Amino acid sequence: MHTGAVTRGIGAARGSGRAPSAAAWLARVRKHPLVVVLAAIAAAGTVVGIVFGVLSGVARAAREDTDPYRTEYAALAPLRVGVPPEYVESLLGDPDSVGTLCAVTSCPAETEAPAAVALGTYAPTAPATLHVYLGDHSIVRTVFQGRRLAGYLVTTTSRDFAPAITWLGVDLGRLGRVTFADVLPSNGAPEPSDASVLIGRRMPSYAEVLMGGGASRYEGFLLGSAPVGYTGPGLEWDVEAAREFESWQTGNPDRGLDSDVARPFREGSMPNTFGAFRDEGPLGAYFRDAENVRALLDSAVEF
Repeated sequence: MHTGAVTRGIGAARGSGRAPSAAAWLARVRKHPLVVVLAAIAAAGTVVGIVFGVLSGVARAAREDTDPYRTEYAALAPLRVGVPPEYVESLLGDPDSVGTLCAVTSCPAETEAPAAVALGTYAPTAPATLHVYLGDHSIVRTVFQGRRLAGYLVTTTSRDFAPAITWLGVDLGRLGRVTFADVLPSNGAPEPSDASVLIGRRMPSYAEVLMGGGASRYEGFLLGSAPVGYTGPGLEWDVEAAREFESWQTGNPDRGLDSDVARPFREGSMPNTFGAFRDEGPLGAYFRDAENVRALLDSAVEF
């Protein structure tokens, strides 16, 4: 009805013999009840949209301001193999400890040989070095082969510090929030290629490796549980399954990983460490051996 009235008003003006001015016609249309109602609705919608946008922005800012770890998360996110030491230091600051890898941990002698850096993107240079960065809520171990980051391990030391577990740009969950089995296999990635567990007299340690290949651009993936990381309440660790896995491993030292034997432990335990490595040459072979990675997680962080 109202729409017809607007039309009739406009038609009446046309039939009166004199064309109304644009200003007069616009004034009459603006006064029509339907137009007034529509204008009011539009204005209200605009106000609601503005208010909603402001409130959303405030809520987003509040979330960011109340996240005490956002700076540390942002520093860890760009870590990747192949970068020079200066790049890592721009993210994490100066290392707290620096040593030769095989002097800090036991590793095959050929890891330090020139052949270890004669493949792929690594030019012949000095022995592999271990740089350790001690953050407020994390420990980052980095292994450099000359001027290139050959591998790294990120360990959370706080229950609430849960950085994203990433590999090849894919988010695989939050550290300390997911089990080993939640991470691998997932997102098309297979089960780990090797694993090593040690209960020992001190805190237990565990590491598993997914070796790289052409499909992953020769970048391998690492998960583990480091004794110096967070191991308290909320971080699941299936002790009985770990003991059974260790017992099988002791009796089968040359069989690598049996996924069926490892599954109960992997489904009932959470990592506090993740990382990646360049899977080339003798140093790549070092990282492919989960026992070497576990020994690295067992090693001192200050030396």
